[in-house]
Amino acid sequence: MKRFWRATWKWRAKWYNDFFGFGLGDDLIRYLADVLRKEQSLLGGGDDFIGNICGDDFITVTGAEVAERLCQALIKRFDDGIKAFYGGAQITTVEDRHGNLVEQEGVTLSLSLMIWDGEVPLSTEDIPRLAAKLKKHAKALKGSVYVMDQIKGMHHREERN
Repeated sequence: MKRFWRATWKWRAKWYNDFFGFGLGDDLIRYLADVLRKEQSLLGGGDDFIGNICGDDFITVTGAEVAERLCQALIKRFDDGIKAFYGGAQITTVEDRHGNLVEQEGVTLSLSLMIWDGEVPLSTEDIPRLAAKLKKHAKALKGSVYVMDQIKGMHHREERN
């Protein structure tokens, strides 16, 4: 059975903590966790997994047959509820980590979808390396998005070349 790893990596909320405070930022993390649980229970399977890596970083594991549908549903549910966290403020620009103003309508969700066929051996070091590459790509795009790539594991001999 094909499996996939999908991580929600850094959902672009640093500016939110700076503007609204860490208490409300923590509420956003709980909101994201709730969105993940609800959509995974609707679309996922019985042996799915959701984990919190650290702070606002999450990882989920589910069947490849629902992967894209799950990403689309997560983005819709997240985007439909996020404006309630702005207290009526109209957000059109946010400040990035470097202090630059960026046109963006508030907090957005960046998902990296990594599909693994389960046939080629995959080391535990491959997963975060591939996720970081996809995370960077997703964060470069505007709005709530998911990006997808096929995981291609390597045999140990191939890694050393």
